[in-house]
This record gives sequence, C-alpha cells and structure tokens, in this order.
Amino acid sequence: GETRIRIELFDLALTELARTERPLAVDSPHPHNRYEVGVVVGHLRDGIAEVLRSADVPAEQLLGVGIGVPGIVARTAEDGAVVHGQTVDWDAVPLERLLRESVELPASVPYWIDNGAKTLGQAEMWFGAGRGARSAVVVLFGSGVGACVVTDP
Repeated sequence: GETRIRIELFDLALTELARTERPLAVDSPHPHNRYEVGVVVGHLRDGIAEVLRSADVPAEQLLGVGIGVPGIVARTAEDGAVVHGQTVDWDAVPLERLLRESVELPASVPYWIDNGAKTLGQAEMWFGAGRGARSAVVVLFGSGVGACVVTDP
C-alpha cells in the first residue's frame, strides 16, 4: 500500500493465522524515499519472520509467498520477478532475487509477485465482492491508478 506493508499468514482454509504491519515513512521530506527498495525488502523479511514465529509455523511448511506491487512485473531467468514501478521510482528492481537473498525461507518456497491491482482483482473474485460473478472490474486510486478487468473465459 501507499502508507504501509501488511504481511498476513493464512492456512489452507484461508483462516488468518497471523498479521503484522510495517508503516512506510509518509512524513518523509522526499516522498519516494518511503519506497526505497532496501527498506521494503527489510520490512518484508522481518514481517514474514514475525508472522511465522507468531503462528508457530515452520518456514518449511510455507506453501508460497504472494506479493502485490505497484507497476509492471516482468520475469527473467536470472532474477525472477522484476518490478517496474513508476509511482514508487522502481526501475527494473529484481525484487524476487533480493527477497531470496534476504528472507530466510527454503529455496523450494515459491514467490508469486504480480501487479497489486491484478492480485486484488483476483482476490475479490475468489473471496470478496466478485465471488460468484462471471466478470468484474476493480479500480484502485492512490498515488497512481490501477485496474483489473476479469472476464469469463
């Protein structure tokens, strides 16, 4: 989000087991400093460790880590998910590689990193206002504008 990073841990029935939030420095004299890559990676690293510890879930039992980010996500063989996020001044940030280097998880745990509007749209279709619908449009307004259009295949 624009003001915080929220990390949540769920079981297979989608029951929330643990949650933590890390605020982003919204009062910074340089607004884009709050999205500095090292700060975001550190928040994710610490938050993932905290929710696992809080729920007493071993990292080996984690089925995956899903992350919604602002911008376009490309994938490369070398770096995995690479984020191009204009609203946060990220230009080709190798987020997946940075997380794999920083977060203490088994190498077998997959990361699913995608555009935040797209991930929110999918979540709405599965669990939210779009449940049972064949098509939906989800629009986000903030420091940028994002949208997800879901149609019946």
